[in-house]
Amino acid sequence: MDRRRLAKVEAVVLDDGSQVEGRRLTTRPVFRTLDGRELAVARITRSIGRTAYVSFPPFPSVIMLPARCSPGAPATTSSPRC
Repeated sequence: MDRRRLAKVEAVVLDDGSQVEGRRLTTRPVFRTLDGRELAVARITRSIGRTAYVSFPPFPSVIMLPARCSPGAPATTSSPRC
């Protein structure tokens, strides 16, 4: 898997004890939180961990939709009806 396609989110503890999630910018010493705030990297006291998310491209879902709507497909409350 190409690591550049992963969306990485880091959880950190700030100097005031609060925990936030976001990512460090490579262009300047700033940590951008998930809600859009920008904090100085100097405020980070420690990193709690990182999570990597893989986005699912839309085209494969178009291919799989007919299989979902075929007769005999299990019906669930989270699946759309065809």
